Amino acid sequence: MSTEVRNVESLEKLLSIVNSIKEVKKMVKKLKKVAFADRLNSANPFEKIRLMLTMQWMMNS
Repeated sequence: MSTEVRNVESLEKLLSIVNSIKEVKKMVKKLKKVAFADRLNSANPFEKIRLMLTMQWMMNS
């Protein structure tokens, strides 16, 4: 019985770690969107062109 309880506790810890990783991935995605928006609002036209080409490449892949 004790081993089963330990296994369940280990699985719960693992599940919480997985959920934490998912949350971090969501935050990274949001940060990348903000970074793209910052580049898009940049005054440098070459930066805008590079951003547009990068976005197009990402959508096509």
